[in-house]
Amino acid sequence: MREQNYFNESEYQWLMAKLGKISSSKCSVLFQGGKRPMTPAELAEEKANKGRRTTVDTLFGDGAVTYLQSLVCELTTGEVAEDRDFKQLEWGKANEMDAILRFQDITGLSVDYHGISNPVFIKYGDFAGGSPDGTILNPYEDAICECKCHWNGAIHMKKLLIRSVDEFKDKFWEEYCQDQMNMAVTGKKNCYSISYDPRKKDPRLQIKIIRIPIDNEWQAEFETRLESAIEMMADINSDIDKYLLIK
Repeated sequence: MREQNYFNESEYQWLMAKLGKISSSKCSVLFQGGKRPMTPAELAEEKANKGRRTTVDTLFGDGAVTYLQSLVCELTTGEVAEDRDFKQLEWGKANEMDAILRFQDITGLSVDYHGISNPVFIKYGDFAGGSPDGTILNPYEDAICECKCHWNGAIHMKKLLIRSVDEFKDKFWEEYCQDQMNMAVTGKKNCYSISYDPRKKDPRLQIKIIRIPIDNEWQAEFETRLESAIEMMADINSDIDKYLLIK
């Protein structure tokens, strides 16, 4: 059954390509840990060692587990459960190309644009992938770009005050993870994070550009978490039959 919340054929094909796959836009949830009650055996061992913990750390928190379950749901229904903010989406469609053009004028770099109005999904193995907004064409720049046109102008204002990559990583962790995974997906070493708000009266304040290098520590941890996430999805899918009848 065709999705009802798409706007053109290219977006529909994009939605189908990413069905059931861990995406760069959501990968930050894989870094959120959680806690669970200790099993009787673990509790006994902890008491024997004179410890007092009643919970243990787990690799994934509730948000990550819910996300992975939603991907299994997509695989079992053939329909993508997209959470769409239509106002934000339309704002992005209206302004993202202008942002790319401004970026090219400022940096002198050329961009192969395939963002919000013409998205592509690049697979990363069989169960993951990403959708970078553009690839830098200049041969001396091994880079992609990610463009954000925030409907909420306060977010752009917050980005204008960012002074370093580390500060961006701290304050915009979800975007940082998206940038890093898209670098992994494309094999690129840098990502230009672009924020654009044409409503600013001063043209200088309309755009913010941050060049983010590949983070090898992030990449190594991501590979570990991605492998575990894929295993969890496989376990959920293979165990479904056990829960169909509870008595």
